[in-house]
Amino acid sequence: MKRRIFQIIGTILPNSYFQVIATKTIYRGQLKGICAPLFNCYACPLATVSCPIGTLQHFMAISKIPYYLIGYLGLIGLAVGRMACGWICPFGFFQDLMAKIKIKKFRLPSYLGYLRYVILAVLVIIIPFLTHVHWFSKLCPWGALEASIPWGLWNPTDPGFLSLTPENKPIRDLVGGSYYLKLGILAGFLGLMLFFKRPFCFLVCPLGAIYSLFNKISIIRLGVDTEACDKCNKCLRRCPSGIKVYENPNSHNCIRCLECTKCDKVKLYSIFGKQPITRDHIAETGD
Repeated sequence: MKRRIFQIIGTILPNSYFQVIATKTIYRGQLKGICAPLFNCYACPLATVSCPIGTLQHFMAISKIPYYLIGYLGLIGLAVGRMACGWICPFGFFQDLMAKIKIKKFRLPSYLGYLRYVILAVLVIIIPFLTHVHWFSKLCPWGALEASIPWGLWNPTDPGFLSLTPENKPIRDLVGGSYYLKLGILAGFLGLMLFFKRPFCFLVCPLGAIYSLFNKISIIRLGVDTEACDKCNKCLRRCPSGIKVYENPNSHNCIRCLECTKCDKVKLYSIFGKQPITRDHIAETGD
């Protein structure tokens, strides 16, 4: 329940520009210069802050190095690893809710988690750098759900909004093949969510790829009492990433949701604080 509260807050706070109903345009104030530490579409009608991945693409497209963003995400990663994914990410929350649909769930092979790094390198960094176009945003399924569909359904014709669009045209007049491609990708992931937990986080999320680089070196980590653990797989059954935590407590696929800590053999600990169990019992292997 505590994690659900944080997920609700993480969904509402970055999307709290309810004045959009009156203004009929997205928020463009100073807060949009701030990146939330989570995956959230800049173009969502309710968005008040920026998405780190959108910001990274922007800097790649203009051939600049985002020093502030690198430091910002690096500090978060060094502190808690991928905990933002498990506790405050709106798209992660949405996938957790979809996972409650009563259909048998399967586990994705762990090696497919490396696909995230390919997406990060190719669609977020290399292609935007070469083409000066934000290609990941053009394909992002969460952007489709948060921004493309709401704007398409609303189709505001207010002159103040139309002045921000190409040729002063309503949104529906600008809909083309890329719009439907984005909806198709969203539909594909919605289908995957019926049979797999958090498929976007596991396979694609570039922000998760960045944070996952820090899982094994972050200040906050997971540890397992390997002597007491009888490998009952309670951790595996609860883990949305399908990790055998006793084998890989700080895997790059771990979103630090802490569901596994409901087993008393798994603990969260700080490298600077008092250890929950002795160092001899801490398993720190990872891939």
